[in-house]
Amino acid sequence: ALNEDPMEEGLIELIGTDDVQVFVRQEKDKRALFTGTLHKGETKKLNAEGFVKISFSKGSNLQIRKANGEMIRPQADGVGWVSVK
Repeated sequence: ALNEDPMEEGLIELIGTDDVQVFVRQEKDKRALFTGTLHKGETKKLNAEGFVKISFSKGSNLQIRKANGEMIRPQADGVGWVSVK
């Protein structure tokens, strides 16, 4: 049987709704998990342990889907960051 839930524990998906520069850092060991630009419709899946800090150039162009399916839209329209577990 196929696993109904495609998202694994600790998986975070970044979704670009338009061009946005993103930097993701795992707080536990300060390791960079991703640095780059997401274009409209692009997604990036990351495996993270514990909290990650996600910095972005334009929050209105980014959505974050947590492992439990919860969607996070950054509060800041422009430059800012969010902490996600």
